[in-house]
Amino acid sequence: MTDQNPFRPSFGVAPHTLVGREEPLERLRVAMAAGPTHPDFTMLIASPRGSGKTVLLKAMRDAAEQAGWATVPITATPSENLSGLITEQLADAVTELDDRRSRRRISSINLSVLGTGGGIELAESAAGADRPRTRMLRTMGALGELAESKHSGALLTLDEFHKAHIDSAREFAHALQAVSKVDAKPVMFVGAGLPSMEDGILADDAMTFFQRIARTPIQPLERAETMRALRAPIVDSGHRVTSEALEAAASAASGYPFMVQLVGYHMWESCTDLDGGVTLADAEAGIRIANLAMVEQVLRPVWRDLSDGDRRVLIEMSRFADAEVRRRDLAAALDKSSGYLATYLTRLEAAGTLYRPSRGSVSFVHEAMRKWLREAHL
Repeated sequence: MTDQNPFRPSFGVAPHTLVGREEPLERLRVAMAAGPTHPDFTMLIASPRGSGKTVLLKAMRDAAEQAGWATVPITATPSENLSGLITEQLADAVTELDDRRSRRRISSINLSVLGTGGGIELAESAAGADRPRTRMLRTMGALGELAESKHSGALLTLDEFHKAHIDSAREFAHALQAVSKVDAKPVMFVGAGLPSMEDGILADDAMTFFQRIARTPIQPLERAETMRALRAPIVDSGHRVTSEALEAAASAASGYPFMVQLVGYHMWESCTDLDGGVTLADAEAGIRIANLAMVEQVLRPVWRDLSDGDRRVLIEMSRFADAEVRRRDLAAALDKSSGYLATYLTRLEAAGTLYRPSRGSVSFVHEAMRKWLREAHL
């Protein structure tokens, strides 16, 4: 037993209990077993900040490593050197996968690229003179060749896709398509970024490969999943939590993974008698603090980037009592046409403020935004 707080309200940090991500993990496992011809062998995750993309990518790499695959975790940046960094990580993966050269830097590899059957020698001394696209292609091809020879595979994950330097993203797309799809080597890919990437970097004319690959949505947590994510860390730490406290905490979190961790963390910190269990009063105190943290860490930064029109839609949406708001009712409240509203909803969804739980309706990604907007503007 320990009295250390088991909740982890930090972006990208794995929670004590991962819930609600069974479907994308199962899709990954099925695609790994099927190989490069499976449509999910290359996938993209687009979801708002705090919804658990980074944590899911880590869980996917864990699953791949358990199956004996090599993994290459990449975090995109706007740096012009992104191509070089990716190539270095690919080369490191080749070294790790090759038992005969374990712990040594790769010096040269003979491989076949693009199904030509011809040998290509990749040497560090010569690689520096090649173009970034060629270096990346050769190194990724080497990884695919080696993985195939070992009857294994390699999983590449790219986080923060929306931040990627455009030239590096084009080079990466070219190499991945050539190795994974054209040459059918066992190099699997899962990328993740904010929904805005669909109208941003992915709208580039040279990104047609990524435009066509499978999408892997991650939805808000179900009520039962949220309660399990709140209860398990407390119980596993040797303490109790009342059903009333769980109900209140789950309602405040509204299925948003980052908010689950915030609420859980602060209700634990608010409890002065852990031996007696976390109570409703502790949960309510934690919720108040979590709501304030949510505003400062998530809501205000998003709000600053919205247009006046975007803000008006959200303020009007906050006036509705129900979690799901019918689009036609929202359009009527704004005195605008459905077509006018659709443009704003698409933009607000890309900004990570709302989602569409069912046909013809919209909801806030997290109820903390509705509460904040009501207090600030109503």
